[in-house]
Formats: sequence, C-alpha cells, structure tokens
Amino acid sequence: MTNNDTLAAAAQTLNDLRDYLSSSKFDTNTTVQVGDVLRWINRAELRFAAPTPPAKHYYCVSYALGIAVCANTGDRYGASYHRFDSSSERDEYVEEGGDFRSSNDWRESLLASDRELKSAIAYGELITSRA
Repeated sequence: MTNNDTLAAAAQTLNDLRDYLSSSKFDTNTTVQVGDVLRWINRAELRFAAPTPPAKHYYCVSYALGIAVCANTGDRYGASYHRFDSSSERDEYVEEGGDFRSSNDWRESLLASDRELKSAIAYGELITSRA
C-alpha cells in the first residue's frame, strides 16, 4: 500500500467515524461506548512506507581542452560533469583522461558539495555513468 493509499484509507475511516458519531442513534442516547470510538481511531492508524534512502553517487569533471577557468569568477570553462554509481567506476574513468592538467580531456574527481557540480545537477547538465 502506498503512502497516498494509506492517507486515503485513514481519511475514509475518520469520515466514517464522523458519520457514526453524527448518526441518529445518538439523538436519543448520547452515551458513546469508548470501545467503539477507539476501534474507529485504531482503524485510522497511519502506517507509512519507509522512505528510500538517497543513492550515493560519485562525481568527476572532464575538461575537453584541458583545465580552464575564468580569471574573474574561477568558474570552469568547457567542463562536463559526470555521475557514477561507484567510486571504482569513477576512478577508472578519471584515469582514462589526459595525462596533464593542460591535456585534452583532463579529468578529476569532485566532491558532491562542489558549487558548480550542484549547479550542473540543478540544471540537468549532468552526464550519467556509462553502462
């Protein structure tokens, strides 16, 4: 049962309890059995599915023409950002890049907290790992 189904079932149960307590049965007899009310309340108990923990990813940046940054802002030029499911995949990809920072296709690992990486993720500019 999904969380939405759980909420819908609980709302229906509470509406049924409201109808029960508003019924004509209580026009003449205003006493309510506590057990009846507790039974309705227990039926409305919310049991949500445990949230799925976010998957851990590993990131790197690749510079098509070697490392280049803006002198004013320090932002990277010609950079593409990559996501991998394991650190070994990422490390293998980084090793296949250029030999020197000024080499074509220079690659380096990034932390998930990197400002420009976060921006690339937010704008959907992230390249996912290869299959």
